Amino acid sequence: MDTLSHMLLKALRDGSLQGIKLAPTAPTLTHLFFVDDSLILAKASPQQLYQIMQILNIFSQASSQRINLHKPGIICRNALDIVTKQSMAAILQMQIWSNSSFYLGLPSVWGRSKVAALPWVKERVQKNIEGWKEALLNQAGKKKLSSKQAFKQCPRMQWQ
Repeated sequence: MDTLSHMLLKALRDGSLQGIKLAPTAPTLTHLFFVDDSLILAKASPQQLYQIMQILNIFSQASSQRINLHKPGIICRNALDIVTKQSMAAILQMQIWSNSSFYLGLPSVWGRSKVAALPWVKERVQKNIEGWKEALLNQAGKKKLSSKQAFKQCPRMQWQ
């Protein structure tokens, strides 16, 4: 995968691949590699897509690794018209994933407002932490925790 990474970065330096920037001062991203997944980022142009396919084909031939054509997909911005999306799918020979799909447990499309997108992440983390706390407590601690949670759920009394 280091070789594939170097190939994508070389294409970026040569100007044959553009990648994307998450912010004006951020570095350009062409790819993200995970344990057994890869995410390649590019502009929606035929030249960019053909460049990606060429890099993947050279990498596949050199490494004897094949791309599982049933697994990859394309995630596009909502602003792209359907003709462009279908053209991209034809060039890459991949399916178009809907914007409501998830990748590694996170939404594939965040939108502009990160403040609106992230509360569910905070909620999931808090639930996991509560589960961990409860799993590590002894019987007396669990009883105390459940009484605190019940107290939190009760409406507050108003004193006159």
